[in-house]
Amino acid sequence: MSGSWCILYILTVILKGMTNQKTVQDWINNLDTGYKLDGHNSTKSIFWHGDKLYSYGYHFPLAWYQGGRSVVLNVSKYSTTTSHHQSMLKAELEDHCIDEFHEVETKEFLELLDR
Repeated sequence: MSGSWCILYILTVILKGMTNQKTVQDWINNLDTGYKLDGHNSTKSIFWHGDKLYSYGYHFPLAWYQGGRSVVLNVSKYSTTTSHHQSMLKAELEDHCIDEFHEVETKEFLELLDR
């Protein structure tokens, strides 16, 4: 019985570290490291690659860090979950004193990334 409890405890600790909010926080914290890492939540519905954060795939970028206190934010509507990702992201960015937002729609965002 104690072995089962131990495994359950370890899984709980691991999964708690892979929440959407933790993923966003890790992305923000990674911005100071020179974008050397990638990360995602436990279901990979929100993930980051370097200075860009995505929701449900590369077709929907959520944010692109521009340096300093500036971030390009995608304000297009996609799904209820993505809307939650967007509002959580903006709150986390403001908590980290990143408050210069350039808000664009998905099409314009993808065009910026292609430059």
